[in-house]
Amino acid sequence: MLTRFEPSIIRAGAMAALSATAFVLGRERHPARLLLIAVTGLLIVDPLLARSIGFWLSTGATAGVTTVGPWLARRMRVLGLLAAPVAVTLGAQAGVFLPAMLVFGHVPLVSLPANVLAGPVAGGVMLYGLPAGLLAGAVPALAPVVMLPCRLGVRWVDLIAALGARLEPGGTASLAGWLLVLLVVGVAMTCRDPHEGR
Repeated sequence: MLTRFEPSIIRAGAMAALSATAFVLGRERHPARLLLIAVTGLLIVDPLLARSIGFWLSTGATAGVTTVGPWLARRMRVLGLLAAPVAVTLGAQAGVFLPAMLVFGHVPLVSLPANVLAGPVAGGVMLYGLPAGLLAGAVPALAPVVMLPCRLGVRWVDLIAALGARLEPGGTASLAGWLLVLLVVGVAMTCRDPHEGR
């Protein structure tokens, strides 16, 4: 209700409801399975969601994050602490590649560093923001202090988005950049983890 019932929010809400139900019933909560059930159920209830670009992107990104992301993370351990965020970002980009190309004609290269820089902060804002907002609403005098981390986090995400929009190369430079990314990912996947086997 706070964010309006956009297709991506409906998809996320359906998955959260399914996950909570599976947890209570003691059932398996594999993300890919939850996504499949949620998307199928939502399309049965509202077939017009199939025409929503937001639904395509949300579903594709979630599929990529939950399937391609972990697979890449296991193979890119050579990147250390960056392995997980880079793998998740690449997974999301793999998931949205087809709809982005069909609708927009390109996939922004700058989305890779932008997501790595903004993603953890955006997640922190979401996790902290709801209880902080409730506290700020209950005790308005505390609101400026309690909501300061959210304000700073949102400004950071906004700054990354604005810089990303300005720095996106587009055209041939973007294609060359994606080819370089694929080369680097391929090399990272073939490098042996120095801690492996210890």
